[in-house]
Amino acid sequence: MNVATIGTGFIVEWFLEAASQIENLHATAVYSRKEESGKKLADAFQIKNVYTDLEEMMQNDDIDCIYIASPNSLHYEHAKMALRHNKHVIC
Repeated sequence: MNVATIGTGFIVEWFLEAASQIENLHATAVYSRKEESGKKLADAFQIKNVYTDLEEMMQNDDIDCIYIASPNSLHYEHAKMALRHNKHVIC
């Protein structure tokens, strides 16, 4: 399963560290409002795709699941968007 993350805080780092230990789970994309923050996280976990446009990331058919670690006030909006794009959601 290919997973993408929303957010770049420490909880995403914990998630990606755990995910790296699961067979057949691949972190393939990171979304961040700031490209620098997204690139730093992606580089640390060898993730090839960094998005600053959430809609663009959601349209990537190679992504199966979205891990949402944005501020709590945005969880509903992000989960709804992911589900509308037929993505599984971890929130």
